Amino acid sequence: MFKTLRKKFLWMNLLSIVCILLVAFFAVGFISIQNTSRDIDNELSMRLDVPRNMPDLKGKPKDEGPGNMTYLVLVNQKKEILSLDEPSFVSMSESVYSNLLEHVEIEDEDGYFQLDGRYFAYKLKAYGNNYLVAFLDINQQVGVITEMLIAFGLVSVVSIVVVALFSNYFAGRAIAPIQKNFKKQQDFVSDASHELKTPLTIISTNVDAILTSKDATVESQKKWLDNIQEELKRTTKLTNSLLYLTKIEDEHELQHQDFDFSRVVDEECLTFEVQAFEKELSVQTNIQEHVHISGNKELLEQVVRSLLENALKYTHAGHTIRVDLHVDQKQVKLSISNPSPTIPAEKQSRLFERFYRVDDDRNSQTGGHGLGLSICLRIVEMHKGTMAIHSQNDIFTVQVILPMQ
Repeated sequence: MFKTLRKKFLWMNLLSIVCILLVAFFAVGFISIQNTSRDIDNELSMRLDVPRNMPDLKGKPKDEGPGNMTYLVLVNQKKEILSLDEPSFVSMSESVYSNLLEHVEIEDEDGYFQLDGRYFAYKLKAYGNNYLVAFLDINQQVGVITEMLIAFGLVSVVSIVVVALFSNYFAGRAIAPIQKNFKKQQDFVSDASHELKTPLTIISTNVDAILTSKDATVESQKKWLDNIQEELKRTTKLTNSLLYLTKIEDEHELQHQDFDFSRVVDEECLTFEVQAFEKELSVQTNIQEHVHISGNKELLEQVVRSLLENALKYTHAGHTIRVDLHVDQKQVKLSISNPSPTIPAEKQSRLFERFYRVDDDRNSQTGGHGLGLSICLRIVEMHKGTMAIHSQNDIFTVQVILPMQ
């Protein structure tokens, strides 16, 4: 599909360039020919208006042919030569003029013809009962136009080849993000289907177990019903996360407001202290006061809450979660660290991918779906910020960097 799309982009670019070059080619050729024709007509008209002496042709020596200049001949209606007017340094025989006159049509005022490989233009006007015919050798003008058109054609061919190469390159560059997003969408649908398939299978299995004991009481079936309820909760949570992720990805404009981010982080930490106490954990904070940023308060609260939830999930009893917030060179930096087994570097870069989980068993126990960090990253990027993960020496740290304005 993408190869076809790439070819379409390429052919559309080439067709556009070819059309532009063809229009330019014909425009340049037409204008050049029109200008040359006008110059030729002006020169012939001036020659007809200013005839010099018209001597008799008798005794004229033979000559090989006309040069690149104008010649004036007086002829009767039968195109018989009566006299001529030519430059003093030119001497041509009557046969040469006769050959030129063979291509002249008395009915036409002007015209062009080719003789012995050379091109000529002529123009005539009535001169009493006779006609004055002016000839001009235009071989040089024809050569100039021909060379110009050939050069323009060669430049056009080279341009098309260069454009084809660049179009092929940039078509690939243009399609790459589309192809990447399409692949992500396919993976997203596949992973979402897999995530939904597991709880649905469990629910179906438990329903079958209940149906096998039709006479049993609700209390006796409580085990199966609890399993169904738990999986429904997981499915509802997954569905809500997917809807929330789709919602924030469709948000093109955020409702920005200036607010105290220090207070937001502090309040979220206080909220989680109860849960931390129940798991025998402690939360240590180092929050710089009155750090103000401009953004969507609700979404950034969601980021802090989600990161704290992750830290609580994957920290064992007796350990400490550290939260640090400070300003560094007009950037707000939030770091949340918790003890956790070191994650290999090749897996760290994938933690922001949807549904990616380092340990499926561990996530199944904590109820995670691998969407939390994806949602956080999207929100931070919407605020022109960045996120980074560091996992070393059994310490897992998530850092959020946001611009102050």
